[in-house]
Amino acid sequence: MAIAQAGLAAAQGVAAEHAASMGEQLMWSGRPLPGRHALRAMPGVLLGLPFAAMSPLWFAGAWSGPARHSLALSLTSSGAGILFAVVGASLILGPLLAYRRAQRTVYAITGAAAHVIVLGVTRRIETYGGPDLAQVRCVERSDGSGDLLFPRRMAGRTRVDSGGFRGVPNVRQVERLLRSAASHEAAIPATAPDTAAVRAVRQIAVLGSVLMLGFFGFTAFSMLRSSPGMSRSAPASPPAAAPGLAEAPDTAPLPAAPAVPSPARSAAPPRATPVPRAPAEPAAPAPSATERDAIACATGAADACSRAGFALAHGTAGAPDPQRAAPLLARGCDLGSAGACRQLGWMLSKGEGIAPDAASALARNVRGCELGDGDACSAAAFTLAYGQGVGQDRAAAVRMAERSCGDGSHPRACAVLGDVLEGRAGDGDRARALKVYRGCCTSGDTGCCSSAERLARALP
Repeated sequence: MAIAQAGLAAAQGVAAEHAASMGEQLMWSGRPLPGRHALRAMPGVLLGLPFAAMSPLWFAGAWSGPARHSLALSLTSSGAGILFAVVGASLILGPLLAYRRAQRTVYAITGAAAHVIVLGVTRRIETYGGPDLAQVRCVERSDGSGDLLFPRRMAGRTRVDSGGFRGVPNVRQVERLLRSAASHEAAIPATAPDTAAVRAVRQIAVLGSVLMLGFFGFTAFSMLRSSPGMSRSAPASPPAAAPGLAEAPDTAPLPAAPAVPSPARSAAPPRATPVPRAPAEPAAPAPSATERDAIACATGAADACSRAGFALAHGTAGAPDPQRAAPLLARGCDLGSAGACRQLGWMLSKGEGIAPDAASALARNVRGCELGDGDACSAAAFTLAYGQGVGQDRAAAVRMAERSCGDGSHPRACAVLGDVLEGRAGDGDRARALKVYRGCCTSGDTGCCSSAERLARALP
């Protein structure tokens, strides 16, 4: 237990250092479960066992059988045995290497993005940011742990990549923090790998595999040709005739048959000229899923409005088109879709492809909060508490924040509520603010924990 606490403290230190270097506030940090990473590498052990079993056979064949008569074949077989041994060992030791790598991995969530930090001789950091985090895919297991897989935009399409938070102990809590950060903070680009470099590496790997298979096939064929059973002796030459005796044929030559003139070939009938066919008209393309949702939105389907607006705003089905997305989201919000209200409020507050309008953004977030969206409540509380483009209203901010802070799933709303109650935005109740900070701290938010310790020292 003490070792686990020390590892968690070290992870929080690394995450806080990275967040400070990025100029962001650390919302959560933690370490993956190493056992989960080791289990993911177990299938490689089954593939590594045949490689390891083939290595002694290559070494045995290198200095016995047909190969012992050729130094080149012996060295080639020895090299193949070494290669099979290295590949087999790397695959068999894969779970151990994955376990050790997970022990050096730190996960962190800041106000703007999610980060995967891998420690070692060098520090490697993968950053996932922007509204695309709202599409995070959660895989939960029976014990509450699970994986959070982040989307990457590759060649104009959005797909779930293998990167993300794997082996997270409290996966649902971390998922809520990720969605909160994606909905209300400025988007930053995710550090996706260079697709051209990935394709080049894959092509090199395929070419190397083909060359290796050809090399092993050539070696096996050479060993078979050099075996005694494959060698053929030259045919014996016929015995020479006795000197002084003329060779005479056994039989007299037959007379040549007279040539028979071939009959004249009949003329072939003329071929019919094919009649060209008129080209068929191309069939009209089927409407995409976004177009079908837009049509359903016009008939009053609120969820279809939300899906179509989100796809057009973020370009999940093509190029982003915020101008078309805004009216679809507005109709979905009016029809009762909380997600549409939250997305439109975010676009209006940030000016994402449309003209910024703080008052309209607040109205959409308040509407989404009334429909039960906790992220919209957090955004509305922040705007009302600090007067971001609108008049300051502490009482309304407290009401909005309390609706999303009650279950501890929205630490940003709890931080706003505690800030208002503490008195930074006016006269407040500091004892109640301390209670809010402590409740938020139990959900794993380090910012609330720091505020709780600071306020506890200040109170008598």
